[in-house]
Amino acid sequence: MNKIKELFIYPEKVFYKEVFSIAVTIALQNLITFGVNLTDTMMVGTLGETELAAASLANQFISVFQTLIMGMSMGASVLLARYWGITTPIDTTEGKKLFAALAQNLLDKKNPAQYNQALMDFGALQCVPNNPNCNECPLQANCIAFLETSVSSLPIKAKKTAIRTRFLVYLYIRYKDRILLHRRERGDIWQGLYEPLLIEFSEHAELPSIIQKANLPKQAAFRLAVKEIKHVLTHQVLIVDCYEVDLTKFTTIEKYSFIPEKERANYPASRLVEQLYEAIDNLK
Repeated sequence: MNKIKELFIYPEKVFYKEVFSIAVTIALQNLITFGVNLTDTMMVGTLGETELAAASLANQFISVFQTLIMGMSMGASVLLARYWGITTPIDTTEGKKLFAALAQNLLDKKNPAQYNQALMDFGALQCVPNNPNCNECPLQANCIAFLETSVSSLPIKAKKTAIRTRFLVYLYIRYKDRILLHRRERGDIWQGLYEPLLIEFSEHAELPSIIQKANLPKQAAFRLAVKEIKHVLTHQVLIVDCYEVDLTKFTTIEKYSFIPEKERANYPASRLVEQLYEAIDNLK
């Protein structure tokens, strides 16, 4: 009895949580597929019996195709990557083409259903993604990953770019009826667009630190316009503050120029900067 428990009952609770999360995802996917097929059947059913039979037959072919693809993706990617020692990431376009072509070449044309089931069983029981029992694997003699002791590192997934949080402070500097703007240079997503003076900090900055780093003429009047708005980009999260700054003395900053404030609309800006402009205008 204890031997049976050891074989079929996994002691770690985390395992069951992961299985449950995967099962829920698969169930939702199947529910969506079932809903589409049901809607299709209801709509085609109004056309007649022949049309309804044709739609039902087509759905059967789709179900068989989905089962084959599921088996290939669940079992083949891990098994093929390890057995053939494939280091191409499986979640890249190149990797998907490579694995699909290899799996297609190895497919038993006479018994595709049996082959698919075997892949799923082998992937679920033997060549599992984490901690496979390679010592009892019947394929170990020719498995490149086993021979090169790289089982735990295969299959490879492309590294995802870490999302970085940046803390930015914009200073909307005004001298009389002119404002200070800068045109972004090449090499970033906002190239060619205009923006006020930008200062970046490693963490959220308070006004004294901002005044010190800005190094503007004394008696400049700072007024908070925007506090900690969140702007999300592909691999960055920007936490932005914006201050309206009125100068009593003219100053120059490299690569920045004063332009008439009434002509601000003629200088294209990013959506983030446009939000800051709106906040500045609401202060008046």
